[in-house]
Amino acid sequence: MDKQYLQKKLNLPSSIKVNISKGVSGVWIADIPEYDIFTEVDNPLDIEDMVNDLLFVFFDVPKEFRQTIRYRPGESKRKIDMETHMIFQKFISSEVDRLYR
Repeated sequence: MDKQYLQKKLNLPSSIKVNISKGVSGVWIADIPEYDIFTEVDNPLDIEDMVNDLLFVFFDVPKEFRQTIRYRPGESKRKIDMETHMIFQKFISSEVDRLYR
């Protein structure tokens, strides 16, 4: 799949700021204020997957493209503090294959 074709067809941002916080009930909240959307996870290790699922649904990414697009934190995974944010970078196709092999 051609990267430029995917970019034009889906019109996805190249990076997204995600605010991470721990809620009162103990769940982790990943908030994307630019689009006024959020998701919750019980385990902070699931944040990356849930952010991607949230973005795929919000931007109506067809299921056949979801395996070729991946948003990952721009910095290496680290302990998540109570109040922090991460910039998630977009990777397409061969980049995703390289990251997850």
